Amino acid sequence: MINHYYQSLINEEYEEAFEVLYLYDYQENTNEYLSTGTKLTKAEAKDFYLKKTAFLEEQNYALKGYEISEVEYADGHTFWFHILVTAEVNGKKKEYHEIAHIWKGKLLVGERDDPYVRFRDGKMNITLQTPSKAK
Repeated sequence: MINHYYQSLINEEYEEAFEVLYLYDYQENTNEYLSTGTKLTKAEAKDFYLKKTAFLEEQNYALKGYEISEVEYADGHTFWFHILVTAEVNGKKKEYHEIAHIWKGKLLVGERDDPYVRFRDGKMNITLQTPSKAK
């Protein structure tokens, strides 16, 4: 699932990446969104996800590679994958760290230091504007 997601992004097959993502309406200062998911229909969510990835392309962002650098076990059965992502932003190579986790049979991608990750993860209630960290 993780390989499918990242390889789909590298190949610009955004509909394929969408299919494996856990979709949710993010709420600050709570983890409640993890259990509630999104209120959007699958068609609405897919449409919004494709708008997010189109916005990424407008920002001259492209995923070029990834590496699973570590698997972290929390309690013997819960684990997270640490991912080193290589992206090209405005023609410059950048490396970012993020965390991926399998949640309810789908991929949950956690932000770390890539200011653009929200435009390719499962968050459904974001504003499409250039992140302040990227300016």
